[in-house]
Amino acid sequence: MPKKFAEANFRNFEFNESDGVPKEYGVTCYHWAQGKYAENCLILCGNIGNGKTHLAISAMKEVFAIRTGQSLFIPSGELFEQLIVSTYNHDNKVENIKSLVHLYDCLCIDGLERRHFTEASIENLYLLINRVYLENSKLIITTNLAPEVFKELDERIYSRLHEMSIILPFKWDDYRMREKIAYS
Repeated sequence: MPKKFAEANFRNFEFNESDGVPKEYGVTCYHWAQGKYAENCLILCGNIGNGKTHLAISAMKEVFAIRTGQSLFIPSGELFEQLIVSTYNHDNKVENIKSLVHLYDCLCIDGLERRHFTEASIENLYLLINRVYLENSKLIITTNLAPEVFKELDERIYSRLHEMSIILPFKWDDYRMREKIAYS
């Protein structure tokens, strides 16, 4: 868990109905974590500075509290780096992905960006999403990408995510910039 978000939860997220994240997004994330939806993946996508990571960690903590297992928060760049290193070390990448999905009740991949995508990382992402799909595991993805980008990357990824995900688009201005302007 990143130190910056150690205290993140649904109670201390600042919802803003007029020009920010509506409260219904928090309710949806909370209910998803509680298992009240059939979908096992939560995708928070859109503009930076909208609180996607805060809500993702809040949901992950809630899943952890209910299932009393382990959860993993991992920035996407680190995830892809670990999978590449395991390949170079002649580890079995598929077995590593299976282990990730089996070890953790909830995986949270944070900050999935277009710059992370190479042919190898797209294949790794598919293997991970497919394993989550097959095992009906919990997965949270935060990204600044629109959902349609996944279709451009790999139709298999898009199809799996489309079936198993609740997708919440974040389309507001960066709160960090709003706060900075307000104090200027």
